[in-house]
Amino acid sequence: TLAGSNFSLASVLAGDNVFISNTSGIYTNKNVGSGKNVTVSGLTLGGAQSANYTLSTTTISNLIGTILQRSLTVGAVGIDKIYDGNDIASVTLNDDRVLGDVLNLTFGSALFNNKNAGTNKPITVSGINVTGTDAGNYSFNTTTTTDADILQRSLTVGAVGIDKIYDGNDIASVTLNDDRVLGDVLNLTFGSALFNNKNAGTNKPITVSGINVTGTDAGNYSFNTTATTDADILQRSLTVGAVGIDKIYDGNDVASVTLNDDRVLGDVLNLTFGSALFNNKNAGTNKPITESGINVTGTDAGNYSFNTTTTTDADILQRSLTVGAVGVDKVFDGTTTAQINLNDNRLTGDDITTNFAAANFNDALVGNNKPITVSGIFLTGTDAGNYAPNVTASAIANILGLPAPPAPNIPVLPPTVVWTSQNQLGGVLFLPEDGVYATPSGSYTLVYLPREAPEMNRRRNKPVSEGRGF
Repeated sequence: TLAGSNFSLASVLAGDNVFISNTSGIYTNKNVGSGKNVTVSGLTLGGAQSANYTLSTTTISNLIGTILQRSLTVGAVGIDKIYDGNDIASVTLNDDRVLGDVLNLTFGSALFNNKNAGTNKPITVSGINVTGTDAGNYSFNTTTTTDADILQRSLTVGAVGIDKIYDGNDIASVTLNDDRVLGDVLNLTFGSALFNNKNAGTNKPITVSGINVTGTDAGNYSFNTTATTDADILQRSLTVGAVGIDKIYDGNDVASVTLNDDRVLGDVLNLTFGSALFNNKNAGTNKPITESGINVTGTDAGNYSFNTTTTTDADILQRSLTVGAVGVDKVFDGTTTAQINLNDNRLTGDDITTNFAAANFNDALVGNNKPITVSGIFLTGTDAGNYAPNVTASAIANILGLPAPPAPNIPVLPPTVVWTSQNQLGGVLFLPEDGVYATPSGSYTLVYLPREAPEMNRRRNKPVSEGRGF
């Protein structure tokens, strides 16, 4: 657009009112510049005296034009993003260019005010530049502001189960992990981690609940509060022990024991064994016992591994052996020595011999059912050490009188004297001249040689305590 002052007319008389009425011109091009050629065509005159004049040309041009740069307002629209641990923003630029102009808009950086999640967070765009065919025709702002949201990042909290040895409960141990942005400070915790049951098994499901995330960067995340994983509950090693029970020697090596173990309190287990044997059948103290064929059953048996053998000890006590004695009758010999036969209640098949040190009547005199005392009883033989015998015993037997000697071949002289047991010394008729004869108590006829009569008559009425038996 040209003003009248942009034109000059030659040959117009002073005082005439003549001017160019058409003031529209055309630049050679649309681009910014000064001293630009402007062409005006279709020139016409105006004014009161214009009819008195004619133009020598209706088109003129001259380097009189200036096109100034247009102020381009570059704006930005922020784009929401998911938290990624930095403050870098994404934006789209816009402008108020002349329709059809070819411009390319770029920027150096677009930054949120910080990296943290939030809504309508300010973004500063800097380093804006405009290029393109028509860029030179514009001046523009190099910075602008906008806003957008940084959305919480979905944090996947996972768990890794840790194998444990069976302990009678379903509590699990786990380690938590996540896919946080590298360098972020987060603390992961959980309320509980539980196996599906308490029992031993492989790849057993674990449910983790009450997951929580804290820490400097926790607000930038949303997260799951439960997770699942698995782990093994390993069988617990059950130590089955035994306590031996003392027994009295019974001729075999079979032992009695009670089993014990270190089970988890409250578990239901049944303990059995196949055999429990002493090292041999013989009596002794602290004798080794071997238990074999140990087995564990019951509701909770599957949660344990266990030893199938164990050892313990106990005593095999000597068996009380009752040794009896049977006396043997003997003929009077002037001593108390007795003959006896021993008997006992040994176990069938055992090799023992019963012996004694002494067996004596209570005195040496003739008599029936006379008491015998047996002393110093002892055992010998392979199995003797397995018995505790009585060391004394008692019996009875008879001490028989000596048979009467044959009568001398001489006449028997009267009178006949009756010699009763009351007149005997201890029931023995004692004739020192003819020897000693032991005969049972009773009535006797005293027979003597004629040469002994005076002596017999002399002694017949003497007390028994005197003389030698009369």
